[in-house]
Amino acid sequence: MPHPYSEESLTPSSSISVSRHPSRSRCHERKAAPMKPFAPNRPPNEKPLPARPAEETELTSSRHFIKQENIITLVLAGHTGDSRIPMYTSGSIVSGLVTLSKVSSIISVEVRMEGSIRVREVAGGGSGSTQLLSDTLYSWDHQLHEGPAPYEFTFRAQVPTYHEGLGRGRQLLPPSFDSRLTAIPGFRVSVQYEFVVAVTRVRMGPLLWRRQTRLRVPFTYKPLTRPPISAPLTLRPNTSKRGDILFNDMISSADRDAPPIETQIYLPGSQITPITERINFRITLSAPDVYLTPFLLDPTPLSSFHPIASSQSVTSLASSLPGSVRQPLLGGSRRPGPVRVSIERHITADARATGVVVLHPKGRFVAARTPLAEGLVFQAERGPGWVSWWGEVSVPPDVQCCGFMTDKLSVKDVLVLHVNAPAVHTHVLPFRQSVPLRLTSCSAKSTSATKVYEV
Repeated sequence: MPHPYSEESLTPSSSISVSRHPSRSRCHERKAAPMKPFAPNRPPNEKPLPARPAEETELTSSRHFIKQENIITLVLAGHTGDSRIPMYTSGSIVSGLVTLSKVSSIISVEVRMEGSIRVREVAGGGSGSTQLLSDTLYSWDHQLHEGPAPYEFTFRAQVPTYHEGLGRGRQLLPPSFDSRLTAIPGFRVSVQYEFVVAVTRVRMGPLLWRRQTRLRVPFTYKPLTRPPISAPLTLRPNTSKRGDILFNDMISSADRDAPPIETQIYLPGSQITPITERINFRITLSAPDVYLTPFLLDPTPLSSFHPIASSQSVTSLASSLPGSVRQPLLGGSRRPGPVRVSIERHITADARATGVVVLHPKGRFVAARTPLAEGLVFQAERGPGWVSWWGEVSVPPDVQCCGFMTDKLSVKDVLVLHVNAPAVHTHVLPFRQSVPLRLTSCSAKSTSATKVYEV
């Protein structure tokens, strides 16, 4: 029989399972649950998740940034940062003015835009750097130009969107990023961008010398990305690269007479979703009713978790209970229920260039897993052979960087389903199912952002 929120034409669960548990065939019959709108009705006394600031899609700005060091003064226009550090997005136009207070003995002047991935062992064991970007924005050389170096000159360039990876071809330029990996030994990984003004001077005479003065101005880079299609998506096979919306797995049985419990995660907005928007989800467990009852019964009931009788029709429990008990399972409760949903960030970096020996299953790589957000899970719904929960999760506003992939560093965001019920002894718990996410900086309606198709 069809599964709730699935269709006969959908890809079989074995082909889209993302858990370490293997998929198994169905062992029981059940009736299908009626289709519901993709977003639940929040209880009237439920506080919404914190809103994020509106996405930035402007490519130009009237702000200026000024830095002076030694004989060099650099003025940057058109950035969207603050007085401490300028910020540019993909496709931004960089306008700069360089002033030199002294030009005698100068033989060359160069302005470059550079970007690199850096991995450093925090105990001082070593560090490594991989170049992402090195574009010359202005160049003057006394052998190619007549007369002295200019006291003042301007340059203008566009911030690139892509870079050439070593083994993956053309890739999106990653955003500015910095994180410490709490491995043993500890590592700090970062993606850094900067403007470099290099002035070379020589002195002729009895004491001949050659000296280069550099002015470095770090800047924040934020790529503009968007999903290929607006949410919600229809329940049909994923024939185009738009991200999946249904993810199936199995909770293995600990009793040979018990069938496995099927799990399904339904994401109306797909895996590719803007970081500024809430992610709605529905979790469904399917098995004979006798094995699902412990997920609805709590020996010490809380106001956020109430059982629902098997004879009750498939309606939202929140709408059938008094307002005093219409609470989420998470966020407003004193302790979590049997289902919990979170977002984690997985960071993996290549540590070979540091010269430090890494004891890790992946050899030369160091990795870390960081929680980003905890979801709100609302009251349970129940039907013949299944029980489900609506919910939502939102990335905190202070998380501005989306995930990315490069040859030396990857940052991946993952939606994780946690299932655990102490009263269940017939199945292997706790259970964990992961769904990779691709967070984008802009919504699908943005006209200046780059579409992303791969998770």
